[in-house]
Amino acid sequence: MMLQAQRHIASSITMLLRHPVHISSLVKLTEHAKVKIKERNIELSDALVVLERPSEVFYDTITGCNIALASWKSRPGKHLLVSYILEDMRRQR
Repeated sequence: MMLQAQRHIASSITMLLRHPVHISSLVKLTEHAKVKIKERNIELSDALVVLERPSEVFYDTITGCNIALASWKSRPGKHLLVSYILEDMRRQR
């Protein structure tokens, strides 16, 4: 399972390198994410920065989600975690 996830991530990265696009054009927020962003007073731009330039990325083996971590630029001394799933970008083109 982990090897399959790693291959999927590598394939997605390769696709991005061949066809560079801005991360905001790739992100599709779920209704749950929209509610949590609003509840927690998080700027979407802050979440996108974490996805573009994470200091660390973890793989949650229970949920199958990736977790990106980075310093929270608009809140010094704090870190922001963003949970995401890489979907097959070839289907979206």
